Amino acid sequence: EERAITHGTRYPVVVTEHGAIGMLICWDLQYPEAAREITLGGADLIVCPTWGWEKRYGLCRAYENGVYIAAAMGVPLNGAIWDFCDPSCLVDNMGRVIAEGNRTHRCIVKGEMDIRKEPEAQYGSGQITGWDSMRRIRMSQRRPETYTRCNDPRPAIFDKWERKE
Repeated sequence: EERAITHGTRYPVVVTEHGAIGMLICWDLQYPEAAREITLGGADLIVCPTWGWEKRYGLCRAYENGVYIAAAMGVPLNGAIWDFCDPSCLVDNMGRVIAEGNRTHRCIVKGEMDIRKEPEAQYGSGQITGWDSMRRIRMSQRRPETYTRCNDPRPAIFDKWERKE
């Protein structure tokens, strides 16, 4: 993708009458930081058009951030998607699949989502914080001052691949 597609430089969130919507395209969803950036921008739903939808990332990003995800997997002309990909789907804000497409032929995926509905508090955390939204709890309990490596353009892990053995 780096050779054929120019990546964006920001993650806008658009407020609509149905709720706030952000978009991650294809590879973006593999990065927890991208989904978190959109969530912190107020998104209730992340839409993700892609040629390589992998449900594992969508379920995680939805759960981690308490947002809904609508993923549209591009389907090749022969109608069957690649083995490493998953069909288009809708995911709720607790990381559960609401509706899912077919792996072997083109179809329209539809389901109902109230993207303004907040995920319920878990683990008794609502009693501790006084909040009933797991998204609010997760976002308020973050500790960004401790995430120093996340914005380091050359973190220590890069040394691992540059060692001569």
